Amino acid sequence: MERALDLLNLAFPFIHATIFLIGASSYISLILAALFRTPQPLKTYSIMIKFGTFNDLIAVCCDFFTMQRLLVIPGNLLYLSLGFCSLISPRSCFLAYCMQLCTLIYSMYVMTASFAYRINAPVGHSGMTPHLIFTILFIIFTPGPLYTIILTIRHKVSEYA
Repeated sequence: MERALDLLNLAFPFIHATIFLIGASSYISLILAALFRTPQPLKTYSIMIKFGTFNDLIAVCCDFFTMQRLLVIPGNLLYLSLGFCSLISPRSCFLAYCMQLCTLIYSMYVMTASFAYRINAPVGHSGMTPHLIFTILFIIFTPGPLYTIILTIRHKVSEYA
């Protein structure tokens, strides 16, 4: 049994890298398709697709950067970061993980906005212009990076105090 776990631990980075490459290439392809091949009637809706895809690409990159493993101990959960962030500092692992969690929340917001747009679209003109959609998504997107910047600055200030 111990031999099997050792083999799994050795295979974990390769499995993670393979899944990352599949996800990243899929999201990059979707962003390029949304940017350059979107038909004119779908231009407004493609703004949501671009924002959501860019958000998911950030989540995939954060996941690859941290390579989180969850260790369950009775009464506790330990998050082990085995990715490139462990070569920098534990703080970088924490910030990347926080950013990943923010992208998951943002995905839910984008899906909700997308659902609202799709409900209004069959009725006729939804009243949502590309500028309005971009503004709504930008306002929703801002807290994630802002939170990461505030955490970093707060950590640096407490480091020097």
